[in-house]
Amino acid sequence: MSFLIKNIGCTKTKNDRVFTAEEIENLIPMVESSFYRLLQMNAQINTIINQLKSQDVILSDSITLNSLSHSDEESINNLSSLKVLLSATQDEISFISKRGGTIPNIDEPIVNWNGKIDDNDIVFTWKLGDKKIEQKKSSITEQDKGIYTE
Repeated sequence: MSFLIKNIGCTKTKNDRVFTAEEIENLIPMVESSFYRLLQMNAQINTIINQLKSQDVILSDSITLNSLSHSDEESINNLSSLKVLLSATQDEISFISKRGGTIPNIDEPIVNWNGKIDDNDIVFTWKLGDKKIEQKKSSITEQDKGIYTE
């Protein structure tokens, strides 16, 4: 899915807000629902991509209908569905980002938040299915920053 995420217009922005464990744990129900939707859309996107590949449709950074003949209705429908799903995926990523979370990799249902314990910068990590967060590292790395959106 990382190919698709790069192609739906995600931009990296710095999230300077620092969260407490309690704040993040209060966000988990909302983020969990959002991530389940992301996983469902990811499965649909992958199905459509496989169908398009079997129809010899070339996918690039810009999905256009111009290269298809008007008689190829199935490909046009698949591309239209793909555009809608990619937009909805972007919305879910933005939803999580607006709550301070970052997604390092869409294929691994993990969300990170910047945190601080005893004046030490840390990353709180939550994995889909967990009811609690964990302290991941004592410092924030570029990999932890993940996918950010405005």
